[in-house]
Amino acid sequence: MIMEKISSQPLAYETREYRCFRELEELARSYNAQKKGQEKADRRTGI
Repeated sequence: MIMEKISSQPLAYETREYRCFRELEELARSYNAQKKGQEKADRRTGI
């Protein structure tokens, strides 16, 4: 709900701090996804 409001009014919310925050969130999400994939791979190989 909040994200929809932000995306429908980008100029109102698109401050430099908010952009940085969103980029950090993206990095964290991709890092967590990689970590989960790595854990699965480790379990499969028995490390």
